[in-house]
Amino acid sequence: MRHKALIILFLVLTWIGVVALPTHSAEVPDPEMVSPYFDRHREGWFWDQIKKRPPTKQNPPKQEAAKAMRERAEFLMDQALEAPSVEHVREYLVHQKKLLDRSEEVAQVWKVVLMQHPELDATVGHPLSAVGSDLTKAALAQERDQTLLDLAGRSGLLYFFSGNCALCSTQSALLSSFASGYGFKIVPISMDGAPDPIFSGIRVDQGMAKRLGVETLPAIFLAQPPDRVVRIGTGLLTPEEISDRLVLLERFRKRPIGLDESNQREDQDNEADKIN
Repeated sequence: MRHKALIILFLVLTWIGVVALPTHSAEVPDPEMVSPYFDRHREGWFWDQIKKRPPTKQNPPKQEAAKAMRERAEFLMDQALEAPSVEHVREYLVHQKKLLDRSEEVAQVWKVVLMQHPELDATVGHPLSAVGSDLTKAALAQERDQTLLDLAGRSGLLYFFSGNCALCSTQSALLSSFASGYGFKIVPISMDGAPDPIFSGIRVDQGMAKRLGVETLPAIFLAQPPDRVVRIGTGLLTPEEISDRLVLLERFRKRPIGLDESNQREDQDNEADKIN
């Protein structure tokens, strides 16, 4: 009897539950909601909650931005030249001001970098101020004089001239003034046997001028025993020019600078030895 009562109670509760439930049998389920993850796994985790965002626009690299600014300036300049209207010129000037402002920023940073890295600052060894410039020039002049004094003690100058050379008499006076100041020995070589109004002990050329490539007068060569002969210059040279060129040659004496001395070897050994 008790068992039969339980069955009746179960049937009543079942009927009540069926009646209470809403009827959605006519609605079509959303395929997006019932689709299994494996059908959409490429969309990533939480594909049903997060929508993909469109890709954001990337700013161009700074190098490309600088290039674009330069190209813009060229375009505006061409535009102003081809059609010089007030608007075109104004556009160019506006863009040019932007470039100048940016250049000023670079210049300020440049100064800071040089202050922090003196090895990059050329003004450290060559000051731009009046006081620093005078001190630097004095030090360089002293170094130059010492170099020339040392050079005069172990070398001499070959001086090619002729009697019909318009510049040679003036060059002789300038060369004599220079040589006496530092003690250089001069070997005057006459191309035509004519004497020189300044130098004595003239030697007549015996073919050495041709071997050294002398074609224009006056010409001056540096001779260093045992076999080094290098052209200093051709034409009229002042004492300052002679000094500067000798210092330059001495500076590069131990460093090749492409001097072709292949045609200067014959007989120049004897001339260099005569300097001593």
